[in-house]
Amino acid sequence: MVDATISPTTREESHALGSDAPHVPVQRFIPATRRVLAIVWGGLMLGLIAFIAFATVRVGAGNWIGSRRPVREIWSGFTAYLVEEGASPILVTGVTAAAVLTVLGAGVVLWLAFALEDAPVESSPDDTTEQ
Repeated sequence: MVDATISPTTREESHALGSDAPHVPVQRFIPATRRVLAIVWGGLMLGLIAFIAFATVRVGAGNWIGSRRPVREIWSGFTAYLVEEGASPILVTGVTAAAVLTVLGAGVVLWLAFALEDAPVESSPDDTTEQ
């Protein structure tokens, strides 16, 4: 039986400024992602903005059941309902801010999900099966 082990080769590079310092990967506040995923993310965000600004949806409850109404009109009707029920302007502003932050947060979470990458697989020589 022949056992063979291969040691990984390492390449040493000398840097002009500091060859003694170890190479530390640059940490970004906003992680980079592949160009295709960035384009997909941009398209999804533009689609969401266009949907909120211009789309109409079929209403499934209330006085307008079965009718198609613009999303903007449904949202303004919801905030008007809050005011009619006695909600303070601070509460209505808070609900609106929460909705905006939710949409923005969803965009950030989607970007972070697109930026995820698999960790490099490190194999050790002990992974071979023994007979």
